[in-house]
Amino acid sequence: MNKKLFTLGLAALALPAAVAAAGDVFQLVSGVVVDPRGDSVFLMKPGGGVEGVSLTTGGPLWASEHGDKPLALSGNQLIVQVEQDVATKGLEIVVLDTTGAGAVLSELRTDLPAGVHATVDDGMSRSFAVRAETRGAEPLVSWRFEERYMKGVPPGPDDDPMPQVRQAAYRLDLAASRLAPVSPGSVATFAETLPASAQSWAAAQTTVSVPPARAGGVVAATRVVGDMTSPEGKIVLARWEAGSGTALPEVEIFSGPHVLQLRSADGRHLLVAERKAPGDFEEYEWSVFSLETGERTGQLRHHRSHTPFFVTGNNVVLVEPPIRRRQGEKWDVRLRRLRAVALGSGLELWVRPLRDTTYYGPFPP
Repeated sequence: MNKKLFTLGLAALALPAAVAAAGDVFQLVSGVVVDPRGDSVFLMKPGGGVEGVSLTTGGPLWASEHGDKPLALSGNQLIVQVEQDVATKGLEIVVLDTTGAGAVLSELRTDLPAGVHATVDDGMSRSFAVRAETRGAEPLVSWRFEERYMKGVPPGPDDDPMPQVRQAAYRLDLAASRLAPVSPGSVATFAETLPASAQSWAAAQTTVSVPPARAGGVVAATRVVGDMTSPEGKIVLARWEAGSGTALPEVEIFSGPHVLQLRSADGRHLLVAERKAPGDFEEYEWSVFSLETGERTGQLRHHRSHTPFFVTGNNVVLVEPPIRRRQGEKWDVRLRRLRAVALGSGLELWVRPLRDTTYYGPFPP
């Protein structure tokens, strides 16, 4: 076995590009921006538009038809992508005031190369992804357009089966209401600096389930002792003080077989999924732990082994993909949604519909 083997399962899916500090704004998934200090979440409305929602109640704070996809939050300024229509031949960005009922503060626009379309929804062979970075003095925005070969026959001599990628980046000059071109490398992921003690620990392990990353005031990681499919398997939490790098005592937080481990979108919690009732609809049991303290925050049952999530107070907020299943003579159909559930009781607290940008077909035969 390779000593650097990571028993990640699906854990890497939840490792944020830049883990949020306590209370920091973070992105739950593309198009969903969370502001814990402001008790708010900003999301895409089905059919178009943006809304601000209370994290506590799930009730709407405001809604706007000026923009379609939240990208980032800078103070009280929400940076939002506008979906391109037939009349709009370029990339449009609006900046909305989150304290003023979503009022438009700025409108910015730039042309796009021929053949590049600023869509929000993915297509069969095309996708346009926009992201914003607000850690610098001025917000930066970048886009990446990918076009893939998608035909019902093998590529011919004149076809290129490799994805064709184009990209660009801009500085948001809010004073002049313009997007100033910069190098695409300017909108880079801010990698966190890990203590040398945490890096040495990770290099010495053979089974790192969740790699070291910031979790509040500590850097946290987990490893499996034994076999994760065995009743004797254990999950051990390793922690280091974020400032000094001093190692804290390791804590055994879970024992028994489990399907996977998943870090929350803000990096502060860990989901451990067990398959408790194979064949039942809610066959998985989630145990949620604080990566800062090692304490169990709560449990709930779910029909999926994992989905993007974060914890706020005693509740978990998660993104649920659409489902369609038959129950007797009826169909249970649920569209993509954002859902808050009480950890422990499993009581549903609130639900908000989410725009689904996934392309589901048709596909070439």
